Formats: sequence, structure tokens, C-alpha cells
Amino acid sequence: MAVYGCGPLTGRNASLYLAHLGFCLWLILTFVSLTEKETSK
Repeated sequence: MAVYGCGPLTGRNASLYLAHLGFCLWLILTFVSLTEKETSK
């Protein structure tokens, strides 16, 4: 798998990069909200 951020982000590469970025952000936000719920108990 290619390293993200290397090479031109055009066409398919750009959409793949954005999808990967969005998925990572979603995972981080979900993890943070879950840990906050656990610690607030």
C-alpha cells in the first residue's frame, strides 16, 4: 500500500486519501467520545 501524502493527489488518489482521512478522524472521535463516557461515570 502506498504511503499517503507522497505523490500527486489527483483523481482516484485524492478520493482515496480523503476517504482514509475521514475514516481516521471518525475513529479518533468515536474513541474519544467512548473514553469520555467511561471516565464520566
